Amino acid sequence: MANPSTQNQTATNSILDEFNKQAYLGNQYVVGVNAITIGSVGTEYPLLVMTNSSSPSTSLAPALSCFHNLRKFSCGDISGSTGVLFRVYLNPTSVSGGSSVTPVNVRSGSSNKSVCTVLKQPTVGTKGTFLAEFPVGWAAQNQSNAMIIVDPGDSLLITGEPVSGSTTAVAEAVWYEL
Repeated sequence: MANPSTQNQTATNSILDEFNKQAYLGNQYVVGVNAITIGSVGTEYPLLVMTNSSSPSTSLAPALSCFHNLRKFSCGDISGSTGVLFRVYLNPTSVSGGSSVTPVNVRSGSSNKSVCTVLKQPTVGTKGTFLAEFPVGWAAQNQSNAMIIVDPGDSLLITGEPVSGSTTAVAEAVWYEL
């Protein structure tokens, strides 16, 4: 993993949000994958890979880290028969294919683009380092507010595995860039 410069990651660049967590005065981005059908029990389906491709452009502009602070997961099955196990991994290998998804900057006054490239439903060689699992029951939603920092050159993988049969999975990722 990279060891990024932290000179811009100080308390002067942040405020406390309504939950007493730091909210950074940088740019915040959101990306989602909607209603992906996943079908075989025991098979993890790669839903989303987010790669921090930033690099310093000058000595005064360090590479940016992505403070991945919110993940929302939901299961589209309303029949009551299945759920989804969502898993999060760091640094998957041999990522290819999939469709490119453009992150949306939710800071309306900013025209900045994200330093992250995002792929929906890519092919993944190995999943990387396991970080967390989030079970979601039928017609339900789960979310995580745990901070995961994705440094320059690192990637985050979100997978979904059906519990007992074919269903649809929805995942959303939100992060700040500093």
